[in-house]
Amino acid sequence: MILADTIDRGKYTDIPQQIWSYYDRLLSRKGFEQHRLVQAIQKQGEETTWRGINELFALTSRAAEMSPGQLFEALGLGKNDFDSSNFQAMMGILRAINILGQHGFSQPKPLRPLSNRKEADFLAKREGKLYAVEVFRSSELSFRYADPENPGSDFAQYLRKRLDEKLPQVNTTIKEHDCDAGLVVVAMDSQPSKALNDAAEYQKAVRAAIEQVGNPSGVHLFIFTGMADERGNNEYACYPPLS
Repeated sequence: MILADTIDRGKYTDIPQQIWSYYDRLLSRKGFEQHRLVQAIQKQGEETTWRGINELFALTSRAAEMSPGQLFEALGLGKNDFDSSNFQAMMGILRAINILGQHGFSQPKPLRPLSNRKEADFLAKREGKLYAVEVFRSSELSFRYADPENPGSDFAQYLRKRLDEKLPQVNTTIKEHDCDAGLVVVAMDSQPSKALNDAAEYQKAVRAAIEQVGNPSGVHLFIFTGMADERGNNEYACYPPLS
């Protein structure tokens, strides 16, 4: 494996220093090879990995009107939290903020985790409304058929279970921050599912999941894959519609 000191960190001007410190400590730990960040570097190379992280922090810090370092602190990843899932969750929030920015959301405000209650991941505005936004990832290790009409599909049920988990903290955030609506965002990272499913199937799944939890008032379910559809647009599905 290529170590971090072989690259020119200075050219990644929007990666916060906290990330480099985190990475240096990670490499000194037993079993560091199992961390998803390390595996990404091994798979796609340092240049591609760090360039992607740099771009995410650049775009998101501008949208949030924070420095990259301030943004990292607001996202709440502990300096000694080497759980891959928590690191990936942080990156998922950054990705969600940028995807939602393409759909009219602005002024994202990350909500640092609290010790006394669970809240959504961030607030954002769209067309004068304030949204409480919670993000989760569908693991890349899980295969999920999206179309609920497919006999082998479990995706709508999976979404329903996660909605059951996430709705209480979204509703708490709506109340605590006087929001107009809630949005649960799914970063669809499951492989090879996202290469086989399409936006129409995802749309069926998100609608089925919302209906299964009783069509909660003012709460939307939004899913994105990070892939482009046949027209070159970012693939996504949302129910109920945002406008």
